[in-house]
This record gives sequence, C-alpha cells and structure tokens, in this order.
Amino acid sequence: MNHLIIYDIAVPFVFFLFLFMLPASIPSPVEYVVGFFMGLIIDISGDTLGANASAVLFALAVKRQIVGTVTATVGFRDSGEINLSNQNFVWYVTYLISLIFAHHLVYFLLESFSLVNIGYTLLKIVLSTLYSFIINYVVCITFYKK
Repeated sequence: MNHLIIYDIAVPFVFFLFLFMLPASIPSPVEYVVGFFMGLIIDISGDTLGANASAVLFALAVKRQIVGTVTATVGFRDSGEINLSNQNFVWYVTYLISLIFAHHLVYFLLESFSLVNIGYTLLKIVLSTLYSFIINYVVCITFYKK
C-alpha cells in the first residue's frame, strides 16, 4: 500500500473493510476484540504506535450509530450482511464514507498529535477519506458481485 500514497497527503487504508462488512448481528465486544488486534497488527508492521488500533476501535464504536442514522434517512435491508450487493447504493456509500472518515479523523489526529498544522491535517483527513473510499469501493465491487 505504500506505493499508493499520493504525495503523503492521501493515504489509503483497506484493512478495516473486513470489519465494516461484518454482519450487524455480531456482538460489539467481538467486533472490538477483532478490530483491536487487526489494528494492532497494522500498527506493529507500520510502526504507528497504536494509532490504527485506536482509530479502528473508535470507528467500530460509532458504527452502530452510523448504521442507525443512515438507516433512518436512506433505508436498510436487513439481510444480515452489510455489503454492496445487499444494500441500497446510497446507504452503502454513506455508511462506508462515514466509517472511513471516523477512522481517518482519529488516526491522523493521533499521528500529528498537534494542532499546529491543523489545516494540513484536516486536508489529509478529507483527501485520504475520499481516496480510501475509492479504493475500498473498487475492492467491494470486485469481490461482492450480485
């Protein structure tokens, strides 16, 4: 993935897509444990000192609220799985962008750990969210065909 970084301002993440596609019926503690260890493995391999683990746990913590909010506005097909082939396109895109943004918000704020360059950090969050969404969407349409 290091070769997909655009000028150190747009950084794609794909590893958390697995967590975001878990069925809604899986208990939260199981999601948190799996998410923590998945983030920790990425942190160890990327030398990011727990930023990914923290960001993944935050994204998983707001996942149910995002599902509820997006469902109230767009509609949710309760098919057990959350993926592109089972959900409304607008619902799925809103869900995925919201969770990617939640992850990136925490990750990049922890990475910079300063408000000195907040403009640059916010730009990095927004561009990385859009870039990660595009990469994740391509992965979804590749592997979750109807």
